[in-house]
Amino acid sequence: MPENHFGYPSDLGRGGVRICHKSASIWKPGAHLAAHCSPQKQLQSRDGIPVLPDFTKMNLSPEQRLVVLEAKVKAIEGVVGDHTQDIAAVEEKQEKHAEILAGLGGGGGGGGVKVSFTAALRCSGAGTIGPSQEKITVTYENVITNVGDAYNPETGIFTAPVKGVYFFTVTASGEGHGHVGTGVCLHRNDEHTVVAWNRQPHQKVSTTNSVSLLLENGDNVCVKLWPNSWLFDNDSNLSTFSGHLLFPM
Repeated sequence: MPENHFGYPSDLGRGGVRICHKSASIWKPGAHLAAHCSPQKQLQSRDGIPVLPDFTKMNLSPEQRLVVLEAKVKAIEGVVGDHTQDIAAVEEKQEKHAEILAGLGGGGGGGGVKVSFTAALRCSGAGTIGPSQEKITVTYENVITNVGDAYNPETGIFTAPVKGVYFFTVTASGEGHGHVGTGVCLHRNDEHTVVAWNRQPHQKVSTTNSVSLLLENGDNVCVKLWPNSWLFDNDSNLSTFSGHLLFPM
């Protein structure tokens, strides 16, 4: 089909613009564009948005210009709707990634905090504490690991830096005795949680126990000597206290 100098088919009506094949009715004032055809397919487009003809070079009535403008507005609304759906999909993926990071300790209330420590009873040499009739707090002086600096070797107390689930292990070693046991108990604040205890009349005695605890920010965890028990250690680090943040809450 031949074209005029505006780049549109020359058999179009006056003005050289066709919104759809029903050009005779499209220019009726108040006629609805969607009742005829898709404006996106009839106008030249860039990135899905119609490029309007140069009204200054065309003899269009106000009603005709309004119809062309309505075509572009309708096309823009469609493009915006598609982009809105894309943005919603991206935001949904971001939320899922944030949940995954929180589960790995890289986000959420923990803010990526890493906590892990292990300490042994003595820094050097061999020695025993106890027995005692009271539950005295054990200070593990030989710090092997203390990521996050949540364990204090001077007091023997671990302080939770964030709310979360923590895993603790205590290991106790001692000399065999007919009336004195080897054992400790783990305390959360002033609450007794688990005990590691054993007794035999001869040779070395060892025992261990573990527990997972939900701690609030600032909660304290420590090990106390079990009544009428003692605890032995030497350079082999036989009696230890360990803890790790599993995940923040």
